[in-house]
Amino acid sequence: DVKVTALTITGYVNCNSAAAAFGKGTEDSNCYVKNLVSSVEIWDTTANAMVPGSSAKGFSGTSYELVAYTGLDWTIPAGQARTLLVKANLSSNIPSTTLDAFSFDIDDVANSITSQDKDALDITETGEDQNGATDPTVSVAVYPYGSIAVAKANDTPLQSILVMGSTNNDVS
Repeated sequence: DVKVTALTITGYVNCNSAAAAFGKGTEDSNCYVKNLVSSVEIWDTTANAMVPGSSAKGFSGTSYELVAYTGLDWTIPAGQARTLLVKANLSSNIPSTTLDAFSFDIDDVANSITSQDKDALDITETGEDQNGATDPTVSVAVYPYGSIAVAKANDTPLQSILVMGSTNNDVS
């Protein structure tokens, strides 16, 4: 078995509607991934649950690009693989242009993941930027506009006064 105890995810952002490269944490002085995303969660897709020991986290680092998780208790059974899913909670900030986009990756795998084997010995992690870093294969676009239609439902609730302690009252 492998036990993952710490993990750092790097956020990338593109605040230019053109097909420009993504910047690590920031693209310019007015465009940060933290402006689009308020917090990040990590999930084990096999268990369909948050990684044990994790919670929603915000950003750190000089460009607010890092999301660091410590104190994890994520055990991956020997001979099995797990897929890590990153879920982002959007902020209430309005995007800077007609289209802003963000993505996440595990940058510098050897320094971004801390794990141990069944004997509690450290493991040396290897790997590449799976999501392409500044040229991501998966990203999320956020637009500064949209609309919501509000309409009265056909089955409008009943308006009535209920007396405390009464029973068999119809409420819809």
